[in-house]
Amino acid sequence: MLAFVSSCGLTGIDGFKVSVEINMAHGMPQFEIVGLPDASVKESRERVRAALKNSGYQFPAERMTVNLAPADMKKEGPAFDLPIALGMLACMGLIDQAALNGLCVFGELSLNGAVRPVRGALPMVISELERGMKRFLLPAGNAGEVSCIEGAEIIPVDTLAAAVRHLTGELPIQPQAPVAYRQLISRRQFSEDFCHVKGQAKAKRALEIAAAGSHNVLLIGPPGSGKTLMARCMPTILPDMTFEEALETTRIHSAAGIVPPTGLLTERPFRSPHHTASHASLVGGGPNALPGEISKAHNGVLFLDELPEYRRDVLEALRQPMEDGFVTITRVNAQSTYPSREPLPLREPGQPHPTVPVYAQRDTALPEPHFRPPAGPDRHAHRSGVHPGGEAKRDRPVRVQRQHPCAGGGRPERAAGALQGHRHPLQRRAQRPHPGRGLPDDPRRQGAAAGLHRAAEAVQPGLYPHPQGRPHHRRPGWL
Repeated sequence: MLAFVSSCGLTGIDGFKVSVEINMAHGMPQFEIVGLPDASVKESRERVRAALKNSGYQFPAERMTVNLAPADMKKEGPAFDLPIALGMLACMGLIDQAALNGLCVFGELSLNGAVRPVRGALPMVISELERGMKRFLLPAGNAGEVSCIEGAEIIPVDTLAAAVRHLTGELPIQPQAPVAYRQLISRRQFSEDFCHVKGQAKAKRALEIAAAGSHNVLLIGPPGSGKTLMARCMPTILPDMTFEEALETTRIHSAAGIVPPTGLLTERPFRSPHHTASHASLVGGGPNALPGEISKAHNGVLFLDELPEYRRDVLEALRQPMEDGFVTITRVNAQSTYPSREPLPLREPGQPHPTVPVYAQRDTALPEPHFRPPAGPDRHAHRSGVHPGGEAKRDRPVRVQRQHPCAGGGRPERAAGALQGHRHPLQRRAQRPHPGRGLPDDPRRQGAAAGLHRAAEAVQPGLYPHPQGRPHHRRPGWL
């Protein structure tokens, strides 16, 4: 007895057609799966065996051979559990083969017969729909992400027994009605909204301009000043995604297995990887060439907090994907291409590339208010509580980044500005050679230090008194 069930595999964010062929023959009881399956596909033998028995069906005591065609493509994941089980029941005569024709089936089976959601349901449905397939039998947990697909007959199932009753006509399941994308947008709720940010008028104005024109954003300030909060709220002031953008973004998240319970993404993604993230986690990679953070932030915001802590090779790897708008990941067993366009590009001064993600640095403070220790011979007087009596040298105007006067004592946070006669550590580092990073006269190093110095010039020099009358305990040249 031979049965055929149509299914779908996943490579990158694209699906490919898989024909599940089940043959039942006389002989020693055996269950073999061929067709270049990986370990998770081979383990489906035990899942299918237990699911059939616990659903009230008898496992055939025959020689069972399952072929996943085409045999030259790697099959991964547990999505072939449900088609294998239905094909075995068709070989036993419990399901008519005509009911399986023109039906694409995928889903993972648990040992009690329940159907679990799988990774990549949306790209598989879209790919099969482009090939002419109209009917889909899939887990109920994946029905939300494909609810907006028009022209597809989606039949969600919770258990193996429910799928069998539907195919035999005993208890048919009504196809899922498509949901309009505008209706999904009207239901969304933001956990963090830009209107909840109080104060920081200049910073909010800068983010509004960046959101309107897809500009770069550099957030500089001490810890707790609201940099991360404002960055997280930035997707709420971006334009709504179109239906095509929502599908493209959800395809990437579905392939990565991080689709939210609501299904189709209706708000722009916000990704904030840790500064210890590796090259593969940001750009993409791994044995199966999975998407990285730059692709998961497609059509959204990629926020790199503590940017100076990132490795240089990791930051350099972001340049080409941001320029091209896509990234191609090549591994021994897989090759995938993912889009990588963020509406918030960032370009450092003097750099040719137009798109680098939004980042924040905590080295310096936000604009209001500021404090500057006096220069000259009495520059240490403020540390002992005595007001400086000498006049500070002011041969030329020196402006530094403002520091909040209520910042705590102890070891002060490093600032990006420099007082007269004191250079910032990055400026000093730019003057000495570093193995493998260019000579002191390297224009890239000098440009980075100069750009940081220009960014730190915020206000005219002056002494901002402490609100409680106490002197500021700050090291000269540091804020």
